[in-house]
Amino acid sequence: MVDVVYFTIQQSFYEHQELRYSLRSLEKHVAGVRQVFVVGAAPAWPCRGLVQIPETDPYEHNKDANIIRKMLLTCMNPKISNPFLFVNDDHFFSQDCRAAEFSFYHKGEIRPGGVNREYNRRLANTRRLLEAWGLSTLNFDVHTPILIWQDWFLPAIAGWEWVDEAGPGVVMKSVYGNTVPEIVAAGIHLPDCKMTVRTRGDVNGWVETLRQRPCWSTGNYVSRTAWEVLGRLYPEPSKYEKAI
Repeated sequence: MVDVVYFTIQQSFYEHQELRYSLRSLEKHVAGVRQVFVVGAAPAWPCRGLVQIPETDPYEHNKDANIIRKMLLTCMNPKISNPFLFVNDDHFFSQDCRAAEFSFYHKGEIRPGGVNREYNRRLANTRRLLEAWGLSTLNFDVHTPILIWQDWFLPAIAGWEWVDEAGPGVVMKSVYGNTVPEIVAAGIHLPDCKMTVRTRGDVNGWVETLRQRPCWSTGNYVSRTAWEVLGRLYPEPSKYEKAI
């Protein structure tokens, strides 16, 4: 049995409704979960059975630094299992699995090229530093959960420049994954699947497509199509939702 850890932010566009559906997918598809921790803001909807650890996001211009800070605090918390499964609040499981056996996924080589300039800088800096250290440069920042072993993560992130907002920073999962030979060896290539605000199309088609994947995600803004897909895939409230 392992714990599952979610990070949340203070200002949620949809009042943490993505987390509600992620927890539904967790209960539906993931076996071997001991406890669920939420590090950050408490969900904006009535919940139960979650261990909430309040944390802020002090780095205004470096989202990844906030994530790394929370991850370091989580890794040093003796109440949390080693390993634990780290899940973003907009990650959704679509196939049955065991938490302690969740695969390590990457989407090939790190290649900056998205629309977010700051994130591209962090990707490029991560690749540059990995190359300088003679390490592989796989992009483990695919939109999937990842198992975090504390005794792997803490040494992996040590010495990296991730705090300084004046600098480019790094992306956490790619630093972690490429620094640990066991993760590189176990890595499975999986193209990203992220339903964004621009996502359209037939809901039935999307439902069948997503069921062929271990998991998928949404973006900061969720389209009407994505909300309909979430409702179709995960209609039943989870045990983490408190009846009103």
